[in-house]
Amino acid sequence: TRALQTTAHIVKTQHQCDVLVTSLHTETGRPVPGDDVAGRPCQKGRAVAALRREYPGDWDWSRVCSERDWLESGGGWLNPRTAEDRLEPFRIFLNSLPLEKDVLVVGHSGFFKKLLGQDQKMGNCE
Repeated sequence: TRALQTTAHIVKTQHQCDVLVTSLHTETGRPVPGDDVAGRPCQKGRAVAALRREYPGDWDWSRVCSERDWLESGGGWLNPRTAEDRLEPFRIFLNSLPLEKDVLVVGHSGFFKKLLGQDQKMGNCE
């Protein structure tokens, strides 16, 4: 939900902007060794149907693959696949975007750490 909130703020500053929502680069929502934040309640989202009602109607939710990719667990919603299992599908998604458009990706540092092969988490807005 935090990434969607950030996206909503960014979109307000842009003249024209397409928003594509995907469940591929969400937080894990499960405990991860060496990550003291992963798995906490703040790492889980809300039901896709509720999010669609809250955010603008012109946002494209077709890349939230299915409800099975966004499961309820322990009072929150999460993607059941590990971040590692979602890295290649996310790369494929990014490479499928039109080359003539600029792309801004808003997501979570834990996923980006794995995607970029970094050994430390990114700070906000990096």
